[in-house]
Amino acid sequence: MGLLIDSGSLENLWRQLAKRLGTENQELDLSLRLPVVIGCTSECRPYIMLLCNTRPKALNSLKAIDVRVTARQSPIKENWSLTFILKDWSLLHAFAEICLAFIERIRRSSSERSALREIYATMDQWRRLLKTADGTGINTLRGICGELLASFEIAKLTSRSVDMTCEAWTGPYGAPQDYSFESERCYWEIKTIHSNAKRIKISSPEQLDTSDRRINLVTVVLNEPSGTNEEHLVNLSRIIELLLRVSDDPYRTGLCIDNGLDTLGLEQYSDLARHTMFAVGAATVYAVEEDFPRVTVKTVPAGITGLTYEIETAAMKPFITSSDTEVMAVSPEE
Repeated sequence: MGLLIDSGSLENLWRQLAKRLGTENQELDLSLRLPVVIGCTSECRPYIMLLCNTRPKALNSLKAIDVRVTARQSPIKENWSLTFILKDWSLLHAFAEICLAFIERIRRSSSERSALREIYATMDQWRRLLKTADGTGINTLRGICGELLASFEIAKLTSRSVDMTCEAWTGPYGAPQDYSFESERCYWEIKTIHSNAKRIKISSPEQLDTSDRRINLVTVVLNEPSGTNEEHLVNLSRIIELLLRVSDDPYRTGLCIDNGLDTLGLEQYSDLARHTMFAVGAATVYAVEEDFPRVTVKTVPAGITGLTYEIETAAMKPFITSSDTEVMAVSPEE
């Protein structure tokens, strides 16, 4: 007979096991098609482990939950484990609810295979539930803020108006680079990073391919607010307001920005956009020259598609052409 347990009892078990880090776990319910074990890692992170005869498929981790597939030795052929590890104790109650959902779905399953399918389905539902609120939504918002802030920097470096740079904003439309000045074959790729970033992600070989164009790579630092008085805090609306303030044609520039946001499915006045603040750091420009560390279309072997890669920021330093700690043409305090 299976063990009946509620989220409060499960939370208490984890708190007790945290006192014996990594040395003891609790067999929660071994009557299930996938036996369930809970414990705390040596780093004091609560986990739930499902024991399997066959290798479970690898699952992507959530922002607050690591997912691991591990081989193990077992006299009863439970040779694999699927483990979910919580990174943040403040989310313990929510983690307990997810684990209870696992247990309930496993209990209704007729085989190990069907039980694993239920686990995959549960994870997919939680991932989709949290995606807009905390995952892709914020990442998209952060990237857009970085791209629009770069409009100030491009305008300053090229002696253009922000009207011209906003008209050249092609990032939302799937172009290889975020700003495209076609008549000059000059392009700008923007990467929004944290101040402690060690590498940046490049989404395709075309993104830094200079075979038929000049490309400048710009990194814009946007950190989470730390509460210090020296920070320049902005949200999406504030950035747009500042762009329109220095625009010669606010209506047309506003239309360029609105069309880009609509294409990306981001609402300027949504709760997410209004209440998410970023601390603005430096904008650094790199010249993508012949020996810049990158993958180009010519260097990709035949048959390789969908290639993404990362560049270490340290390897890019020799190619810096400018760095500006006053990114915006108008100070946020004005």
